[in-house]
Amino acid sequence: MASLAPKLGDLLMAEYVVQKGLKPDIESLSRELVRELSYDMEDTVDDFILRVADGGKQSATATDANVFKKILGKLTAVVKKVKHRREISDKIEDIKKLSNELAMNFV
Repeated sequence: MASLAPKLGDLLMAEYVVQKGLKPDIESLSRELVRELSYDMEDTVDDFILRVADGGKQSATATDANVFKKILGKLTAVVKKVKHRREISDKIEDIKKLSNELAMNFV
């Protein structure tokens, strides 16, 4: 029984050290998560600018003689724009959920 007490003391001390270091580790992870969240937000805004706002425009060239091709091209561009908006909307929802979860954990 006498040899058990020091072993238990050592285990408790090791657990204390782990628990004491846990708070800074959690804070570090939280900072990293917020940083990643800001990167995701920035990427989403860039996607919107590139794909939807301005960068996704496809101009018809002067050599396009076929009206059907022009209409089909415009229709395809509209469908792509809708698809891109949906993808960006999904990303924004994911970011909002993650942001809300973070806020709830730090209240």
